Amino acid sequence: MLYLCNKYNLTSSLVSVYEAKIQNNKLDLAFYEMDSSLAEEVRRRKKKFTWTQWIKFFGSKYKIVNIFLSFGYLCKNLKLNKNAKWN
Repeated sequence: MLYLCNKYNLTSSLVSVYEAKIQNNKLDLAFYEMDSSLAEEVRRRKKKFTWTQWIKFFGSKYKIVNIFLSFGYLCKNLKLNKNAKWN
């Protein structure tokens, strides 16, 4: 997508939106695969992290944080599925 933005000379604000999405997806992938090198690459490219991005960053670097957060996400999803209305 960034290639197409650059090829057709789109505005820099639009390019930055797509680049931010790509960096967020890379951080999610780093958290899922526990790839600390990918998380460090995102940290170098991105200037500021939100608190959820910091949590995912540390979750990709430290196994205990990853296990704790994965368990939290699992409990959250189970709770949401329990409250779903099935018609």
